[in-house]
Amino acid sequence: ISEKTENTLKMIREILERNHLQNQDIKEIILVGGSTLIPYVRQQLKEKTGIPVNTSIDPTTAIAAGAAFYAANKYFDPEKSSLSLKEGNIENLLNQIQPEEPEFTDQQEAPSSLFFLNLGYNKMSKEEEEVLLVKVEGNYEDYTYRITRNDGGFDTGIRELRSKFTEFLPLLPNILNVFKLRFFDAGGMEVSSLSQELSISQGQYNISGQPLPKDICIEIDDKENHTTRLEVIFEKNSILPLRKTLYREISKTISKGSDDSIIINILEGDRLARIISNLPIGYIQISGKQLTSDLIKGSDIEIRISLSDDRELSVETYLVMTQQEFKNVFSISEKHINISRLQEQFMDLEIEIRKRLKEFNFEENSVWAIQTEDLLRELETHRNDLFRMKENDSTDKRYVIAETIAKISREFDKIGGNDRLEGLQSDYLRKKEYIEELLPSVDINKEEILSRYRKITESENQVLLSRNPAILQRTIELLNDLQWDALWYTNTYVISRFYYYKSLEPDMYKNYPSAKAIFTSGEKAVKEERFLELRRLINELYNISKFEKSYQSKEKDNFKGTGIG
Repeated sequence: ISEKTENTLKMIREILERNHLQNQDIKEIILVGGSTLIPYVRQQLKEKTGIPVNTSIDPTTAIAAGAAFYAANKYFDPEKSSLSLKEGNIENLLNQIQPEEPEFTDQQEAPSSLFFLNLGYNKMSKEEEEVLLVKVEGNYEDYTYRITRNDGGFDTGIRELRSKFTEFLPLLPNILNVFKLRFFDAGGMEVSSLSQELSISQGQYNISGQPLPKDICIEIDDKENHTTRLEVIFEKNSILPLRKTLYREISKTISKGSDDSIIINILEGDRLARIISNLPIGYIQISGKQLTSDLIKGSDIEIRISLSDDRELSVETYLVMTQQEFKNVFSISEKHINISRLQEQFMDLEIEIRKRLKEFNFEENSVWAIQTEDLLRELETHRNDLFRMKENDSTDKRYVIAETIAKISREFDKIGGNDRLEGLQSDYLRKKEYIEELLPSVDINKEEILSRYRKITESENQVLLSRNPAILQRTIELLNDLQWDALWYTNTYVISRFYYYKSLEPDMYKNYPSAKAIFTSGEKAVKEERFLELRRLINELYNISKFEKSYQSKEKDNFKGTGIG
């Protein structure tokens, strides 16, 4: 069995490499399956990886429990399970299975061209609702659909069928929820052959311990986008006690003796919500004055986080470069707020509210604009108090302001309700589809563009399920940036862009004679297919044009973040 064992070891190495992990990052290997009872297998795994092997679990019981859990989420239909081996051998049995033809009643004629469905949803969920993604191909015009839950507690009503749409399905806790997706033709007759039954099991099965009511997250830097983001440490419904070790890098250099600092900020709430909408439960701030030497960007930081049965949060931080350790213990029922991070989050929220207010006014969404303006006015009333506050302020004012800002953030996300959410979901799907069509034509840096696309869309289900406009808006903006980069790396677009600049009136340039010289060089570059040079020439035309130049806001230039990447 040495060949099989070596294949397993190879697979482990590939998984670690794909996830940017080292062997020492793994606490233990848990053995399941009958073959793990073989001493040679255990020996090879331990010796070749250097990772401790856990043999405390009955390997056959683990497989049986996993298979049972998987099977429990499959809907059983006796009518479709009537084939038997009694009447013949396996070959005869396979021959009996034929593709089903759509059946129609006497009152219902078969459509000239049926459409096809692609459905996406999780068959197991710990959430209160599950997102259903539907893509329709074919002749679906004049058709409608309706989704109902079998217990009668949910009904979408009859809705117009579109090429792409999403529905949020509310789930009853701790049971198998069964939904019926039905379709109707232009005359209102149900097309029974297209009906779909969706089964979603809700809940998490536990044998002991108290489940977490909310996600526990850490705030880390997203330098590329001049912001921070939440990374989940312990997921909602995880069973206490919990322990986890994070390995990250320092995202900025902190000089010994300086006032600069890194912040380990732990929050409780929804990992898909805006950071400021979550409740701060603990932070450790390490300044340059506490360092024994400079802390260089890119150096390692180890963060050990544990949560006890009585919800006591312990955070231990180890700086590899300075070989210093910092510890703190927090009660999860208390608030621990860092003023500098709160100020930066205040500015981020203010910028976003102003941006959306401008959009709502442009789109003539007067009600949304009025609600947004009221929230902005309320936010501004706390600006002076917040930015005058010092870290050593011992009053309760910081907690009052933090709670008010979090409330404004949550209220801002509610503006527009389902109409706003559905519009953003449509924008996301439309932008994603356009990029998918664009990707094959990219000529330069295609792998980089593909990698960014996968990174943005890998959490699609969570983004849509969050029902959070801020998350959707941010994802759309990332896709928009990716779209323009993909176009810039596409030669046909670059050529069309060059001729666009060439078609502009002379008064659109600060120096038209220089522009004419660039036009001549550009024509030659197009003819000789020197597209890298053509890109450089286009940048020169842009610089001498009278177009308003894009710029990074002062807030983005002054981005401080947490110092952890």
